[in-house]
Parts: sequence; C-alpha cells; structure tokens
Amino acid sequence: MTTLDGVERKLDQDMLVIADCDRPQAIAGVMGSSTSEVTTATRTVVFESAYFKASSIRRTSKKLGLRSEASFRFERGADINLPVAALQRATALMTEIGAGRVIGPLVDRYPRRQGPRRLRLRRAHLGRLLGMAVPESEVVRILRSLGMSVASTGDGWEVIVPTFRVDVLREIDLVEEVGRHYGFDKLEPAFPAMDVPATPPDPRISRDQLVRRVLTAGGLSEAVTFGFIEAAAAEPFAPEGRVNELVGLSNPLSAKFDTLRPSLLPGLLDAVARNRRHGRRDVGLFEIGSRFTTGAGETGGVALAWTGAAVPNHWSGGSREVDFFDVKGAAEAVCDALAGSARFRPSTRAFLVPGQTAEVVVAGSPVGVVGELTAAVAEQSGAPPQDKVYVAEMDLGLLAAVRTERQEWVQPLPRHPFVVRDASLIVSDALPAEIIRGTIQASGTSGAAPLVGVEFFDRYTGPGVPAGSVSIAVRLTFQAPDRTLTDSDVQQAFDTILAALVREHGARQR
Repeated sequence: MTTLDGVERKLDQDMLVIADCDRPQAIAGVMGSSTSEVTTATRTVVFESAYFKASSIRRTSKKLGLRSEASFRFERGADINLPVAALQRATALMTEIGAGRVIGPLVDRYPRRQGPRRLRLRRAHLGRLLGMAVPESEVVRILRSLGMSVASTGDGWEVIVPTFRVDVLREIDLVEEVGRHYGFDKLEPAFPAMDVPATPPDPRISRDQLVRRVLTAGGLSEAVTFGFIEAAAAEPFAPEGRVNELVGLSNPLSAKFDTLRPSLLPGLLDAVARNRRHGRRDVGLFEIGSRFTTGAGETGGVALAWTGAAVPNHWSGGSREVDFFDVKGAAEAVCDALAGSARFRPSTRAFLVPGQTAEVVVAGSPVGVVGELTAAVAEQSGAPPQDKVYVAEMDLGLLAAVRTERQEWVQPLPRHPFVVRDASLIVSDALPAEIIRGTIQASGTSGAAPLVGVEFFDRYTGPGVPAGSVSIAVRLTFQAPDRTLTDSDVQQAFDTILAALVREHGARQR
C-alpha cells in the first residue's frame, strides 16, 4: 500500500488496517493511503474515528519505520470513549465554517462498552509506600482535582478513575499521583532499615576488573565501542563463517548499525583505524563486552588489537614492532590471572593470516584465538593496508568455566647451588617450542638431578642446518632442595632429557 507520504509499504498479516469493501484505506492509527487523500476534486468525505490498542500501533509503527502524529498519540493510549465525541465535534466544525454539511447518520460500533475504573486506595498502604503521612483532606483534594471521584471507606478511599486517564490502572498509580502532587520534597531524608545482609557483588565485576588491570599493566588502553555494527563488518567474524547466525535489527537507526556484533574485534579495528587516520602510529586497545549470535546467544568476552611499536622509543635503545608473540603474551597473562596456564595450537580463521593464527586452550578447552589480521579485513576497517595488526579474543565465560582453585604454598629458599647446562638441538621447523618444552619437563622430573627451569635463548637457520629444520638453544637449570648435585647426577639427568628428545622428536645435538 502507498501511504500519504508517497512511499509504498509492505504490510504484514498482524498489521491492522482500515478498509472499504475493495482495498485498505489506511494503516490504522498510523497513516492513510494515497487513495484516501483529499484533493480539490473531492466532494464527499467519510469521517472515521476509532480507538486502537496502543501495543498494536506501536508494533506496526516500529516495523514500518513510520512515525506520525497519529501513531505518537495512539502509542501512548487514548480515551476509549472519545471517538463519538470527536466525530461530533469534527462534523460540527465543518458545518459551522460552511465547508460542508452532514448527509448521513453517525454509525457507532462499540460491542463491549467500558466505563470508569474503580480502584481502592488504602490509607496504610499509601503511608507505607510513600514513607510519609499525607493528610486525608489533601488526598481527596488531589484526586478530585485530577478528575476522579473519591468516596471515603473504612480503611481508605474508593476512587473512580475516568477513562481518559489511561495511565491509572492500579492502586500504586494512585499512590504515585498523590505523592507527586503532594510533593516528594516533603519526604524526610532517612536511611532504609537493613534487615537482611547485602547481596554479594556479581563475580563478573571482579573478574572484569582483574582483566582490566592485567591488560592495562601490559601497556594497552581500554576502549568502549558500539554493540551495533554494519553487516558487512560483521560477516568476516561470523562463528565458523556461518553468517546466518548474525543477529540483525528489525528497525536499525541506520545501515551502519544494523547488526549486533558477533565479536568485539570489528569495533576495536574501527578505533585502531580512527587513531591511525589521526596520525597515531602506535595503537594498543582492548575491550571487555558482550557478543551476540543466534547460536550462542549473548556471551562475554575480551578482545585486543595492537599495531605499531611494542615499546615506545627511548634514548637508551631502539624500539621494535609488535609481533605475534606480544599478543600471545597478553593472552597468556589474562589466562594466568583467570584460569591457569594456557597452551596454543595452530588454527585457522577467515580473518587471520594462515601460519600466524593460534587457538588458545586452557584445561583442554578452546577459549579464544590470537593471530595477525589479514590485510583485506584491516583495509576494510579503514586501517592503512601496510599496517600489521595483531588481535586476540577470548571468551570470559569459558575461562570462568574451566577455572580451578589455585594451590598456593610457601617453601624455603634453596640452600644448595644450582647447575646450568646448555644444549643446541636441531629439530623440525614445524615443531612448536611448547611441545619441546613439555617433553623436557616430563623427562626431567624422574632424573637424579631435579629440573627446575627451561629457557629457550636462541634460534638459528642457515648454513650447517638442513632445510626444513631449525637449531634451537635451550638452557636447563637443575637444583636439589636437600643436597648439592654432583656432575654425574646432572649428566645423568641431562642424558635422560636428550634421549627423550631424540626418541619423541628425532632431535639431534649440534
């Protein structure tokens, strides 16, 4: 149907219309159709006046994105007994100014008539809710001045509310009217009586505060972005590429805010791009907030985006660019603070660079992802295409689910010296250092010399190292709590670790 504003609109089955025997003439309570418009050639006019359910008009107006004076009034409720009086007044004015004459009778269809509403206002209830005593004479004066009939009863008043007061439906509405007109400024200040202990704070508050402290200490700044984003910006971040799980808005403010964000990253990337356009080269931002999909519903998460220098320039030494290991370290810090040690395993995401993407795993459960953003997605957000942007995002709900109680204890400082041994190993360049560390730690627990530290301090590829392999240097620290280690103890433990590396990973010592 084409409305009076010249726009063709598609109507749903649940939208109420005013129609003749052939076609709809108006969207009820919102706007008439173009065929009902009065022109200079109009000779006969039919006046129609009706009462519409407020929720129906509000729903129709929102679905169509059409606001009018009529919908503004009907959405807020109208007097159900007013249509006949309105018709009579309109036709009287037409006759009075000579614009026309009445040629037919008034037709009234009102199957279930409604009269004034009767409500009971209890004296004790009024005083208890307002927290002050209102003189009875003032109660009667206020209600009568508002067009209501008041009669005294044993415990209060019986009040007859006219139908034009669509906002007065219950006893509490009468209490509000009395308090509002008597004056809330007359209430004496007082603290409420505490008869039950205060409820404990939501654990998510302290959790978010901890995450905020960890990431701020890591040099990042907190950002707050919109929960509504553009559909094109949301699609690369749809879970597993399932764009059908994106949550669209029925009546968005604009096309740039037509979808609920499935990830915190699109908003952060917009903030990074804005900072870059304003000349700031080094940008590190994080956000704590909610994500929305039809599959998982609303979930809480934390995300970060980092580009430029990892540390600021200083006269004592040069700076360096942020890399994958910086965001990996930030993700590890969050996991350590909330749930425990994190592991990282290779993964793929449509918006991240292959080979620079890892899944964050805590207690065997995937809780997030870290990696380098693809140039296409970075450029789509408005960032310079030459920028390398590293991102991470984790599910705070999943981190809370896998959290275990920390076991903390105190032990005396070592009284006996430690022994350090370095080893240079040739392994496959596809073998993660985390797996090598795990093998060393597992084999070092049963040796004659306890292993207390593992540190990788060098990585080399080039002459002397076969293609597809890498040379890594690792430092092993041995120390016993109850004795001084001998060379034979350390050598036995060292040989056990090397044998495990050869057996498990085909390592060769250089």
